[in-house]
This record gives sequence, C-alpha cells and structure tokens, in this order.
Amino acid sequence: ELGLWSSPCNMRRYDQTRWEGKAADEVTVAYATGFSLRQFPMPQVILPAPIPLEVGDTLVVPRCFAEHPRCQALLSALKQRARALAERHPEVRLG
Repeated sequence: ELGLWSSPCNMRRYDQTRWEGKAADEVTVAYATGFSLRQFPMPQVILPAPIPLEVGDTLVVPRCFAEHPRCQALLSALKQRARALAERHPEVRLG
C-alpha cells in the first residue's frame, strides 16, 4: 500500500554481502524496528512515514519441555530483555 516493496523476494536473514553497494545510488528504503535499526553499521535516516506494520517474536518449544526449569529460565531471560527494550523504545509493546 505504501509502495515500498517493488520486487518479489524470499524473506531471509539480512546478509550485507548480498545487498550493500548493490543499489545504483546506494540508498535503500526499508522498514525496521527501533532496536533492529541500530544493528546496521551504515547511517540511517528515519522517514516521517507511518507504516501500519507490527512484527513480533515467538518462542516455540515442544509441550513436554514447556515446564522444564531451563525452558522457564530462558523464557524469564527473554522477558527481561523484552522489558528492557520496551523501556528504551516506545514502539515496543509486550504481549
């Protein structure tokens, strides 16, 4: 709807060797979250364009491990990280 996607693409992890310097003017428009934006080494400019997009992450484990102490410890650590991100980035919501 916003016209940001102009070619078909399989979603993959970002690989700088596949993309960096490949655009004719070396300018790429993409969406990013507040904390993923800081993962890229090149300078970024945040455009004043609201994008109606929500992203999220899910931890999926076999049911038989759901109550295991290590799984519970991992879940607790991930929730703590998510709370810290939400404190620093107002666009992050905990679900």
